[in-house]
Amino acid sequence: MVNQATGATLLTPECMEFRTSFRRRSVPWSEVARVEKRCRTRRSGTWSEVRVLRVQGRVLTVPGAFTARDDPAVQGCRV
Repeated sequence: MVNQATGATLLTPECMEFRTSFRRRSVPWSEVARVEKRCRTRRSGTWSEVRVLRVQGRVLTVPGAFTARDDPAVQGCRV
């Protein structure tokens, strides 16, 4: 989860560039099927993350878009 919370994503006309402490990756827009917000609830609380669904079906979590329950961005999540 540290990777998800501390990374960054750069959107360019050609691709999405994901950067974390441990990895760099770019995904061309032609490989992106959709972008979705996902809410998750566990015993420890509720959080949301942004995910990219690629044309081949593989899902990537967008670094730097991880939010905790107290964040206003999570208000749409069910608890």
